[in-house]
Amino acid sequence: MSFLSLKIDTQYQTTDQQVVDSFLIPTLSEAKRYCRVSAYFSLKGIQLLAAGLEQLACNDGRYQLLLSSHISETDFDEIKQGYEWRNRLREKLQCQDADDIDQKHLGLLAKLIAEEKADVKIAFLKEGKGIFHDKFGLLEDSEGNKVLFSGSANESTGGLSSNYESIIVDVSWDESSRVRQRLQAEVDRFGRLWSSREDGVITEDVSDLVYEQLAQYQGMEDCPGMVDQKEDSQLPEGFEGWAFIYKDGDVWFIDTTEEQRSERDRHLRIGGDWGGKYFKEHSHQMLDDLPYAVVEQCLEKTRKRAEGKVAFWIDPRIEQDLKQQRYSIEQYRYMGVALKENVNRFEDEFALFRNVISESVSRPLKTLHLQSAFYMYKMARAANFSVPGAGKTAMVLGVFAYLNSGKAKFGEFVSRILVVSPINAFESWKSEFQKTFGPKKKLRVVDVQDGNFDGDLRRRWAVSNLVLVNYESLPKYHDQLIDLIDGQTMIVFDEVHRIKGVNATRATAAMDLCDKAFFRYVLTGTPIPNSYCDIYNFLHLLYKKRISGFLWLGRS
Repeated sequence: MSFLSLKIDTQYQTTDQQVVDSFLIPTLSEAKRYCRVSAYFSLKGIQLLAAGLEQLACNDGRYQLLLSSHISETDFDEIKQGYEWRNRLREKLQCQDADDIDQKHLGLLAKLIAEEKADVKIAFLKEGKGIFHDKFGLLEDSEGNKVLFSGSANESTGGLSSNYESIIVDVSWDESSRVRQRLQAEVDRFGRLWSSREDGVITEDVSDLVYEQLAQYQGMEDCPGMVDQKEDSQLPEGFEGWAFIYKDGDVWFIDTTEEQRSERDRHLRIGGDWGGKYFKEHSHQMLDDLPYAVVEQCLEKTRKRAEGKVAFWIDPRIEQDLKQQRYSIEQYRYMGVALKENVNRFEDEFALFRNVISESVSRPLKTLHLQSAFYMYKMARAANFSVPGAGKTAMVLGVFAYLNSGKAKFGEFVSRILVVSPINAFESWKSEFQKTFGPKKKLRVVDVQDGNFDGDLRRRWAVSNLVLVNYESLPKYHDQLIDLIDGQTMIVFDEVHRIKGVNATRATAAMDLCDKAFFRYVLTGTPIPNSYCDIYNFLHLLYKKRISGFLWLGRS
């Protein structure tokens, strides 16, 4: 097994399957180790490499795959299934061997994982901003010869086949010292990435993760997978009918019938009833930012209109993305119910939470305050409607004590609390902060109503741990806040009933602040003074447009 027997070019393109057939499969067939870093990934892409990966396994080789958090739930579940079977084999809970695994119809990657010939890890950025977007691969044969490739290609169907992609290849037996140095530098970098020693990056084993953890990094305002670069859909061979597809990253309705039958449908025709409701005017491109339930409604209505008339097809990735949108809002409900009904399930995590807080504060929190704070932390977005004097501020400060300690889970560190509240609550927040933390944490406050404040939030934002802005001044500081708020900012809307007006200027300004901060809370002792319309803003501050699709909440 040696790469020296192969003809390896310096560059390959995806045209004519060069990357797969001319490069990857031949080198994998001679390899003992394949290290791959890929921003985007699909199991269908892995299948293109099946012949090479199977030979790698026969060589008693190892496949190490490092991915970003942008992976579909289906692919994630199959990878997890591989680890579950690995554990069963290790523990000898069932007398299985490799042939038995084949009989369970595991996919190729899951089978390699079960046989301990492959491992998958997920890379996250420590700051919680952006995604891990690196793309390169390393192969090594039994003689120690190495091959490095880098370029635009991901380990996905598009990256290896459908899209136009290219890679540059270096080999360790090249006479150029610069090439050898570059290759060794990438070998060292992969080692740091794989062992979570690379600056700014944290790497986690897939076996230690659950899918909802990835959702936090995919962004709860964006559908997991929908922020991925979507390859154009490939219609089934010979398909004639109506379909919903991906085109240039957007969802489109298309009619491939010879007579364009949709143009005789008053809803579906361009310029028809569904223009402006589901589709952009004078187009079959779906409107941007539609709640997932509205998209599902459009697809189902179209399916019914096609019945008995024309064939109908939806790109499975669209259905998968819609499922993931449902999942990411429903996980809050499941988590909330689990926290309230089965607190013992989180006993160890709560003990750590409690211990970290007790070390961080000078004034101990009461048991009920700790339990409420833990609930708020786990939910990440929660409403606290306790009566005045119940200790809502103490609960929020408990969450902050944990997130600011550096002992929270990866990517959860919070530097400051931005409190948006009435002016008369400012002093209470400052005094409660000082009483709670005492000498253990010095108050570094930015108070927009302080006589010494010059109107520039940027001056002390980076060193602050408490920022106080009143609702009336939100429009004034709107642009500065949009620029400054990041994943290390916790936002608290106190006395949030002050902005219950659905179309009010202050409410709109408040909504704009919520795109980047993951931890968000609303507090009020009077949540519904008039009608259920009063909670429209609360829910959208917490969950943005997701809640509209889930509960069918419209501004009207």
